[in-house]
Amino acid sequence: MKNQLFILLALVALLCVGCNISERIVFNDDMSGQYESAFDMSSIMKLAKQATPEDPDKEYKVMDTLMVFSEIMETYKDSISQLSVKEQTKLEKLKGMTMRMHMDEREGIFKMKVQKGFSNFDQIAFISNDMNDLFDVAKQQGGANEAQSPVDDFMKAEPVTYTFENNVFRRVDIETLKEEDTDFSNKVDENTSDTKTESNSEMGDQLDEMMGQFTEVLKKSTMTLEYVFPRVVASVSHEGATVSDDGKTVTFVIDMHTLQEEKELLKSFEVVLEEK
Repeated sequence: MKNQLFILLALVALLCVGCNISERIVFNDDMSGQYESAFDMSSIMKLAKQATPEDPDKEYKVMDTLMVFSEIMETYKDSISQLSVKEQTKLEKLKGMTMRMHMDEREGIFKMKVQKGFSNFDQIAFISNDMNDLFDVAKQQGGANEAQSPVDDFMKAEPVTYTFENNVFRRVDIETLKEEDTDFSNKVDENTSDTKTESNSEMGDQLDEMMGQFTEVLKKSTMTLEYVFPRVVASVSHEGATVSDDGKTVTFVIDMHTLQEEKELLKSFEVVLEEK
């Protein structure tokens, strides 16, 4: 049973990292803007389809759904009003978020995109935590079991935060920023959930070993960061990043295999803008 669990976890991990993930933020002059996170798992669906014998009687699923969370919250406002103040505050942060899911089993397409407009920078500082809350709501709306599953951790957004101070934009791992700034811990506690997950180092080591068997799949899967600024970029922390001809858009593409091997690579991604 234990070995079967490891295999299941490895397969789910492959589904989550064996896809193309993109993160895009467009900033206006006042640092308001649009956040977008997209997941394309079509390559994994196509592999699964190729490995499964063709069934002429199978009814292939097609889904194209747009979830507007402001509308969902309005529909269930009476139930939400019965929740604790903390839970209501958590759901309030989902206002303005939309999630579109497009799946076509026959064509091997499975894509998901989350978007949120923001009027000030603070509204996206902890959006990775908001994303996890969004996935929980989406799971419940889809009729999924609310009980915690051993594989749920793989479906969580990467715990990062965004900062912008003194013309410097950072995408930084929350734990890394905690180590740099002790005062930051208090802000994290106010903006993240209380749920803690105990890590199992033995399980983690075995999963890393099993994931190594999917090297070719991971090499073809990528994470893309794209940030569009209202001013010219002076410098970028990562050598592999490119800057557009107008000097205002930074793009960084990295394959999932490299991220799996170099876990510190995206602990901190920094862009320095020119002075106004």
